[in-house]
Amino acid sequence: DMTIGSQNLSDQITTRLAASPVGLACCQLEGARDILAVANVESVASVAALPNAAANQGRWLFVENICAYRFSDGAAWTDSTASQKIVIGSTLWTWGLNTYRRLGNSVGYNSSLPGTTLGGGTNWCSVSIGYNNSAAVKTDGTLWTWGGGLDGRLGNGTVTDRSSPGQTCGLGTNWCEASVGTNHTAAIKTDSTLWTWGSNVCGRLGDGTVAARSSPVTTAGGGTNWCQASAGWFNTAAVKCDGTLWTWGCNYRGILGNSLAAARSSPGQTCGLGTNWCEVSVGLGHISAVKTDG
Repeated sequence: DMTIGSQNLSDQITTRLAASPVGLACCQLEGARDILAVANVESVASVAALPNAAANQGRWLFVENICAYRFSDGAAWTDSTASQKIVIGSTLWTWGLNTYRRLGNSVGYNSSLPGTTLGGGTNWCSVSIGYNNSAAVKTDGTLWTWGGGLDGRLGNGTVTDRSSPGQTCGLGTNWCEASVGTNHTAAIKTDSTLWTWGSNVCGRLGDGTVAARSSPVTTAGGGTNWCQASAGWFNTAAVKCDGTLWTWGCNYRGILGNSLAAARSSPGQTCGLGTNWCEVSVGLGHISAVKTDG
């Protein structure tokens, strides 16, 4: 029986979502280390078909942007009873400065009121904004970008600005999250591969070069065990499903956290502080990260 204290898992999730319907609900199974993370949920269709706790003890279960299900070791959730999914349907709204057409509404003027992006739709599940461009993932797993196209930052094979959302170069319908930095983007697919594009100054794309990319490329060394990524000003950081933390790009004032001074054009681990990292965020000149111990 999957219980947490006196409540079963379904009741626990329902309780937490009722208290914070657009917040983050983290539920841990007694006697195991499985965690279900639910963000921006509008409705929960069913949570009765979660994998068996005993069989999956020691494995983390992520529900990423309500689009993808996978374990922290990269394995897919293949439970035959998992026919019900957590359901989300959301419209996407933008406002503010509209230089480089960053609002995605096909018009050129600024807006002091929220407005939907061109084409609308009610199937957006996550969005990330950068300096002058944006990226968003739909519930069908497609990835869309708009705004400034310099250095190929839209990932559509061009360097042209876009005033409305358009898909990145044809790389499937299995995107689960994207993080937009100043001039580059990092995104993860449901197969746990990590892709980057845009400006590559200081090797911020992590592909072993410093050449700009106008379409998504995998990081050097590849791998299918990336869980979360964050793109910043001149660098990128990402967490693998084994709990290790990796950084690359500019290393001004030690921002890469590897005790060195040189820039890196491929992912490298931070100084040895365990394998229990779960989230990272890259800013202008520093990085912050959270461990699973809270």
